Amino acid sequence: MNPILYNLISSSFSGNVVLGYDPATKALIRYENQSQMTQQQQAYFLQHLPAYEIELIHLMGKSHSLEARRLEADLSFASIWEAYSYKMGRKEAEKAWASLGEAEKQAVFDCLPAYNYYLMCRPNMDRAYLGSFIQKRRWEDDFRGAKKAP
Repeated sequence: MNPILYNLISSSFSGNVVLGYDPATKALIRYENQSQMTQQQQAYFLQHLPAYEIELIHLMGKSHSLEARRLEADLSFASIWEAYSYKMGRKEAEKAWASLGEAEKQAVFDCLPAYNYYLMCRPNMDRAYLGSFIQKRRWEDDFRGAKKAP
């Protein structure tokens, strides 16, 4: 599953800090600092980094200068088309994508890193067209459990 993402904004620094939390455990699994902070601000922030989503929510209740905005997942066809990185069979892919519910669309996105790794370990294997990938429900395959090709 994709992490629950928050964009942190503050009047005391410029730029963004993105925190991602595991949907199941609510533990911090992603940290991206694209802000301009002083070394002192960076040190303070890292020492007080909210390890769990509930800590972030608590911090937001106490802070006057820090704001957290939850980022919603983009489940559009344009987003999956870009993420899939194999631009063949667009019409069929759009039709197949439109037939999926939100949870299935999220599952397709969640599967892509494992599928990409699976293909990387098998250089002679062709990537499926996105439409076929969706129609055959390939996102339900266990690519993580598949052994590396000989």
